Amino acid sequence: MKRDEMLAALREGRARLDAALEGLTPEQMLSPGAAGEWSVKDILAHLTACEVYLLTNLFKAQRGQKAAKMELTEAEVEAQNQKWYREYRDRPLENVLADYHGVHRQLLRVVEGLKDKDLAGRDPWGLGKPLASFFQDYALDHEAEHLPDLLAWRKDQARGSNGAA
Repeated sequence: MKRDEMLAALREGRARLDAALEGLTPEQMLSPGAAGEWSVKDILAHLTACEVYLLTNLFKAQRGQKAAKMELTEAEVEAQNQKWYREYRDRPLENVLADYHGVHRQLLRVVEGLKDKDLAGRDPWGLGKPLASFFQDYALDHEAEHLPDLLAWRKDQARGSNGAA
């Protein structure tokens, strides 16, 4: 994927996610059940943590430092998700929202600083995949993966507030 296509996809994906959040009250964002036991706040903290993981490891690799493992098994993903959930569940909503928006701005700045050949080139972790695939996995696909949960939860919330069964 070319840089301008990646930027457009990142912006469009985030716009879809933001549209699903539009109009939610803080109480709604803190209520469990948006995805299993997770609240909307928990989902946003999770997405943020994942994107921070990508950016942190990209910066480390670019500086020649040891980066964390970038391809995780299903069990490792689950363990990481639970770790992040425990770390962020008590974080105030305002901070989670600030982080959610801030990491996205940083993600866009990083991609803006790349060239097409950088995104098409091999990843700095030596996994033999194009760098663009990590932005796809850790940001684009990940946000798209959680969007249906948010939309279904919003639909259930609307049904409940209308008194429908």
